[in-house]
Amino acid sequence: MAKRIIYGGLFAVVCLGLITLFLLKRLDKVEPVEVHGAVPRGAILFAEDIDFEYLTEKFLPGSRIWIDFVNIIERGELDSVMNIALGHIRSSEPLNKLLLDRGLSLSLHKVGKDQLKALFYLEYSSSHSDNDFKHLILAMLEKNAMVNERKYEAEEVYDVSGGPGFVPGKFTFACLEGLCLISSSSMLVEEAIRTIHAETSLASVAGLQKVRETEGRYVHANLYINYNKLTELFHPFLKESQWGKLDIMSNLSSWGEFDLDVKQESVTLNGMTYANDDLPLFLGAFRDQSPVKMELHEILPSGMSYFLHLGISDRERFKEQVLSYMGGLGQGAEIEAELERLDQKYGIDPLDDLSRIVADEMAWFAIEGVTKKPEDEFLLIETRSRSEAVEVVMRWVEKYLRTNAFDMQSVRKVYQLDKQTSFNIYSLPDQFFKGSSAGRLFNSHFTLFENYLIFGPSVDALSRVIYQNILHKTFVSDPVYKEISDYLSNRSNVTLFIRPYAFLDYRKEILNEKTADKVEKMELFFRRIPGVVVQYSTEGDLFYQSISSKYTPQIKDKALTVWESLMDTAVLVKPALVNNHNTSEKEIFVQDQANRVYLINSTGRILWKQPVDGPILGEVNQVDFYKNGKLQYLFNTAKKIHLIDRNGNYVERYPISLRSDATNPLALFDYDKSRDYRLFVATEDRKIYVYDIGGNMITGWKFGKTESMVTGKIQHFRVNDRDYIVALDQNRAYFLDRQGRERIKLKKRLVLSPRNPLTLDMNIREERPRWITTDTSGSVAAIYLDGSVTSLLSREMSPDHYFTMVDMTKDGIPEFIFADGDELDVVRQDGKRLFNYKVKERISDMPDIYKFSASDVKIGITDRSRNRIYLINSDGSLYEGFPLEGTTRFSIGYFKGSDSRFNLIVGSENNFLYNYSIE
Repeated sequence: MAKRIIYGGLFAVVCLGLITLFLLKRLDKVEPVEVHGAVPRGAILFAEDIDFEYLTEKFLPGSRIWIDFVNIIERGELDSVMNIALGHIRSSEPLNKLLLDRGLSLSLHKVGKDQLKALFYLEYSSSHSDNDFKHLILAMLEKNAMVNERKYEAEEVYDVSGGPGFVPGKFTFACLEGLCLISSSSMLVEEAIRTIHAETSLASVAGLQKVRETEGRYVHANLYINYNKLTELFHPFLKESQWGKLDIMSNLSSWGEFDLDVKQESVTLNGMTYANDDLPLFLGAFRDQSPVKMELHEILPSGMSYFLHLGISDRERFKEQVLSYMGGLGQGAEIEAELERLDQKYGIDPLDDLSRIVADEMAWFAIEGVTKKPEDEFLLIETRSRSEAVEVVMRWVEKYLRTNAFDMQSVRKVYQLDKQTSFNIYSLPDQFFKGSSAGRLFNSHFTLFENYLIFGPSVDALSRVIYQNILHKTFVSDPVYKEISDYLSNRSNVTLFIRPYAFLDYRKEILNEKTADKVEKMELFFRRIPGVVVQYSTEGDLFYQSISSKYTPQIKDKALTVWESLMDTAVLVKPALVNNHNTSEKEIFVQDQANRVYLINSTGRILWKQPVDGPILGEVNQVDFYKNGKLQYLFNTAKKIHLIDRNGNYVERYPISLRSDATNPLALFDYDKSRDYRLFVATEDRKIYVYDIGGNMITGWKFGKTESMVTGKIQHFRVNDRDYIVALDQNRAYFLDRQGRERIKLKKRLVLSPRNPLTLDMNIREERPRWITTDTSGSVAAIYLDGSVTSLLSREMSPDHYFTMVDMTKDGIPEFIFADGDELDVVRQDGKRLFNYKVKERISDMPDIYKFSASDVKIGITDRSRNRIYLINSDGSLYEGFPLEGTTRFSIGYFKGSDSRFNLIVGSENNFLYNYSIE
């Protein structure tokens, strides 16, 4: 009986055990493994909790980044492949729901010599057993692919080969411990299985765990970077011989976490990184250094392909930490040997000198089209004191000259910007630390600009950097800066800025052939990324890190300029080319939207600027106030008449306040070329005031009032030794003599267009001089000396049209030139059209006539809304190279010493004044 009970008990226990095993097998209720517990240690990076729903249903369908990428590389099938793959997923409702709810994860690995392969992870333990999820995948593949089952470390592994049209073709998957592992590389799936079994995953890496604790929520993914492996990310794109040049990446930090935020036209990653104290890591050199406010970008030139900026709060400690870092990389002996050589030969220690004079910023940079190789890069250092920096660097020069028995002229060159401005540039024939990492702190030439020490590869290169600073053409004025400034933290320890295409083109010698070919094909796509910004800042025992980039679907092809000079605000008026009475050279007088007037020389250097009380009405005149050959600048605003000398100072009693606000530009007449000037201004009280150049009212002027306000400039003509002073209001024309008495009364009522001047036509054919202009409808009329009025051409135009005349065909008969809306129309006097030209938006200003020679006449027009200027030939064709960028009317002239035939001066966007070369 006892035996029976024992056997029965044993049988019950066995049955219970079998049932338990069956249930456990059936339900797979093992503890699920987390994704980072399955990621093989050789991963370059891995991303957890990728927001599948946002990326596939919101981002990709309308993303300009994705659409342009596919279109530019002419690989439309990529979009089709993506849609097919998503279609397969959506065909399985449980799988699609899992991805929408839980997202997915992936890791990236280098496989073989230079291939990158991804390993995907799907977490399903909350909704499926291993067995159920395996069969879910197999059911989805059943009709579309061949599946081969095999065992690896006792786990079921499936190799899948898709049929025609199946995406992604061949792959391997396995389901275990609540994770589905999927990759096109069976080796990665097997490695992940070994990792899970051996429990040797990244979960035990201390640095990784430290940054995992900082990961953000409600982001599009958490991305983890293994800096030690980061160089492998770039191996497929570079020549194998160049892989070693990326070691700085491996030595940058240990592990970093990024929170990913993807928008339609931008990508931002930010988080924390950990730099192991026990390893020689670059970020370790910044430990205990406070983030520094970036100000060097106001000195860095525009047009850079990249810059690397360092912010240093404790320079002595930084020197020690950098030397320790370089010593850890095995470069200590090389540095010590060079320091010993320099001490024995010259008695100097350049590293110690630099650490003493540096303030808290330095930056390396390369200029697009100028810097050809890394050895030609520039280094910009902010010094604590210019005088101290001069003392240090001149000691270097003097020690070299004394040792080698050379004179100063052998190492000093003078960059002469203009007669008033020059800079000394020195060479270092015995370049310090040449060929070593420490050599990056020096170059073959250097100069001092304000309190900045700049190293560069040549006199010409450094001269360019100085010139761009003189013109204020620096990074902060670059349109690229305006695109990326929102992503650029103003305090950091390390900032790397890259313009993708410019940088890849600059470093193309390290790219392998396949990558170089792809870069060329993707130039348009890369140029639509104005910049990528990478920044690191100390934050306790970690470093805050961020990577940001923006995508701009529209890019502007920038025409080449001779120079670009930065104003405080946008240029407001047509730049005036004025004469320098001292040198007979041309200079530029211009006003910006802040009502500052500027005098700028032919090199683009601002000589002075002066605020005035309002916008200039009309153009600037030059007068000889003292009749001594020295010229001043005369103009009016609504409230005052201004006369400023060449040094930016007001002349005597100027500015002169007007009795009523001006309604038109000041008119300047010198009747007998005797410099006894007369100044005419119409005002809101409907009077016309006349002044002499001293600012005194002319008592002999007897004119009363106009019927309405005069808005156009008053004109002076001399016909048959008689003076005619002409003013137009909204009702009629006034033909006056010098005393303001009416000379001509029109025999027919004619309401002229008040914004268009009269043109005197001597009318050689009829020998009857006449004035020609248009009425408010655009019809052309002629006014004769006897007051008779004749209609010359009927037209229907808006009241805001422009009209002028010029002989375009050189037959002695001027053509009529009309501008209205988007259209320029040039018509013969018999009504036959000579040519027509249309802009895309609107002609915003009066057309200007440019006479390059007796037989070469051109028309200039401006489309402000599109920042475009046009120069039209006499046959109606567009002059070669146009349109150019510009928002104002433009002046064309010649600067002495210019290599070009003519110089075109125009205001443009981003507060620049441009000087274009016109051949």
